[in-house]
Amino acid sequence: MKSKTQEFRKLSYKDLLVRCDQIERELFNLRAKSATGAENSSKTIKQLRYDLSTAKTVANEKKYEELIERKNG
Repeated sequence: MKSKTQEFRKLSYKDLLVRCDQIERELFNLRAKSATGAENSSKTIKQLRYDLSTAKTVANEKKYEELIERKNG
């Protein structure tokens, strides 16, 4: 089983931003359902928060790699 980090590293910077947006929307929807009492999905919310932070970290790494390449080359 591949880790999420490896999956995110294969994506381009723009794809990572799109994926972050998707995860944020999923989180919003789950939190809304949880607040209304329709679902208790705290485990799913925790996993999505972890995925979001990992995706943002990898996106920032790629962003700074591009900046360094532009500066040096």
